[in-house]
This record gives sequence, structure tokens and C-alpha cells, in this order.
Amino acid sequence: MTKNEIEYLSTEGTRAVEDLAKMANALGYRSRFSHLQLNNGCFVSDILNMLEDNPGMVEAMYQFILDHADSYNIEDNETEDDEEITEGTEE
Repeated sequence: MTKNEIEYLSTEGTRAVEDLAKMANALGYRSRFSHLQLNNGCFVSDILNMLEDNPGMVEAMYQFILDHADSYNIEDNETEDDEEITEGTEE
């Protein structure tokens, strides 16, 4: 797979998942146990193997979700105890 091909991979919907699996497979992430075959013949297990081997990808996914917390209805987890500690340390 070339850089140009990667730039044109889909980023939305079912096609994005299929393209991500296609990229993982092209990068050599193949599982002995292929699970959840997609329409394009690649497997979700290829994506999982790629994520296991590349913690930076997982971190990027976490950061994306945190950056878009409102879209995912994620609330701040600050409690009243945390607020008291913060207020006591301010000068």
C-alpha cells in the first residue's frame, strides 16, 4: 500500500472499518485466528493486532474521544472532593 492509497482511505462508516482492516493487513498485521471477516475479505482481528502492536494509535484514539467529549456525552469526572482540594491549593 502506498502513501497515496492511504490518503484516500475512507474515514466514515462501514467503509472506514473495512479500509482500516485493509491497511492493517497490507502492513503485515495478520492473525492466525481470523475473526469477523469484512466485505472486502479482511478481518477485524487484523485491526486488533495492529492496535496491540502500536500503543500510539490507541493513545490517539483516546485523545480524539477526549477532544470530542461533547459528541460522546462524556462528562467531567471531577467530584466535590476534587473541587475542595483544588480550591485549597489556589493562591
